[in-house]
Amino acid sequence: MPSLIAKSPEFAGQKFELTQSLISVGRVEGNDIVLGHPSVSSRHAELRLDSGDYRLVDHNSTNGTRVNDERVSDVMLRNSDTVMFGNILFSYVSENALAAPPPPQASASLQIGGEASGRPANFTNLAPFPKAKPKKGAFPLYILVGVLLALGGLGYLAYKILLG
Repeated sequence: MPSLIAKSPEFAGQKFELTQSLISVGRVEGNDIVLGHPSVSSRHAELRLDSGDYRLVDHNSTNGTRVNDERVSDVMLRNSDTVMFGNILFSYVSENALAAPPPPQASASLQIGGEASGRPANFTNLAPFPKAKPKKGAFPLYILVGVLLALGGLGYLAYKILLG
């Protein structure tokens, strides 16, 4: 039988057996699971029985609902998921462990080099800076600086020899 086991200090060790097909979770009386904590909305979320496990649906709660540290609005729970209603942490336990989704199918062929590239045909660069392109016909600055230094050195040498 699926259950939620509280991990937060305020409710530590409490176990909520999930036996109904629709279970409401919230801060106020009238919910099937009442969590009297300010981080939990009055009608926070609900759990819906679906294929032997529960689907968690958030009711646009103020502080949100998280499963495995990701904010969710509608998610199918799996055995050992961590569930947070507001700031209250639970562990979801179920004998009906859903199998992990199958891995993606590998492609049968692999092309290295040649015409194909690793990027899609409609790929565009999103970098904020344009790619530097070499200027054609421009005289490199470092050659100009070198020539000026050489001329300056020759001029100093001529000054010392002739006037010095």
